[in-house]
Amino acid sequence: MPPWRGWASHRQADAVTVAAELVANAVAHAGSPIGVRLELRQAKLTIAVSDDDPRPVRWPPRTARSQPVVSGLPLVMRLSYVRGCSPTHSGGKIVWAVLKYAGADTTASTQQDHNRWLSGVCGIIEP
Repeated sequence: MPPWRGWASHRQADAVTVAAELVANAVAHAGSPIGVRLELRQAKLTIAVSDDDPRPVRWPPRTARSQPVVSGLPLVMRLSYVRGCSPTHSGGKIVWAVLKYAGADTTASTQQDHNRWLSGVCGIIEP
């Protein structure tokens, strides 16, 4: 059975939305080729987009849950459980977000764990 079978359909739509928003942000601001990597591990999906622009992403301030968010990085923030920006060895960056299945246990998963994962794949993600 494919590993994504357990994901509810609304989380699949969220994953597509987050990937599209991260790619759109890179295309609009980086001015370089981009790379995309998806990894599903223990009911958590990491979506990572790399580019050659060394400037880190500027995450906007959080919005209240009651405020509508329709696009861009605020939407990525709303849909993801953790997100970040990590530099690559070649001088670019990887902007990433993690989505979890609603029933997933995330107690052992932290932002530091995802930074370690990203540091291990920086060479693979490069466009």
